[in-house]
Amino acid sequence: MIPIEESEINADPERLRTNWLSGRSFCIVPSKRGFSDERLSEMLMAIPKNYETGCFGLFTSGSTGLPRLVLASQERAKRIVEVLHLRQQGNDIREVVFTLPVSYCFAFINQWLWAHQFERQMTWTGGLSYPEQVIRALAKADDAMLCLVGAQLSFLRSIAGSLKFEGVSRIHFAGARFPQEQLGIVNSMFPRATIYNNYGCTEAMPRLTMRRAEDSDDWQNIGKPLTGVELRITLGSSLEFRSPYSAFG
Repeated sequence: MIPIEESEINADPERLRTNWLSGRSFCIVPSKRGFSDERLSEMLMAIPKNYETGCFGLFTSGSTGLPRLVLASQERAKRIVEVLHLRQQGNDIREVVFTLPVSYCFAFINQWLWAHQFERQMTWTGGLSYPEQVIRALAKADDAMLCLVGAQLSFLRSIAGSLKFEGVSRIHFAGARFPQEQLGIVNSMFPRATIYNNYGCTEAMPRLTMRRAEDSDDWQNIGKPLTGVELRITLGSSLEFRSPYSAFG
């Protein structure tokens, strides 16, 4: 499996497309990571040889200090993108604007792979570390999709001030608690956007459920499972899922 540094993708986004189309398995190594080069080598060496093609790898969050390499199938990922395209009314979207790292599963699947598969424009901003580039991209957006986490909202509002970005028509939140109580802020910045609550994890590639924000006033309401996904709560209150799109290792 070929490791690709996220910084290399940011410098040359075409590299990600080239690797995807080659069929050779690769993993995206995040710029902010909680493991050494030696540990990365150990993880890659442990991958069985029969996963050298048709697969990709992403890392779970490093915030725990124990990030894991998750292996996934390109074909499964393509299938979940097709499901998301229908649920998100993707025909109305012309562009994706990246404010999350592409190493983040939500951005990789919902933005990069979706835009690649359906031939939409990709606008790279460098993320909120480059606020001027983000504001410029949002101001020029044309029926664009954003993927955000709730923790980004306060900073995004501080750099945007009173600006309104009417070219953004979809906003997806995931990766943390859905910011139900801040929807007024979101609506004021993005008056034309349909907002979605997305629930899942890297192992799910990355989605299990989704709902439109206006369908519930409860942030804990995660919506209905995607087509083919099964969810249940165990006696110990753990959430278990089965998904035809999920990672396999």
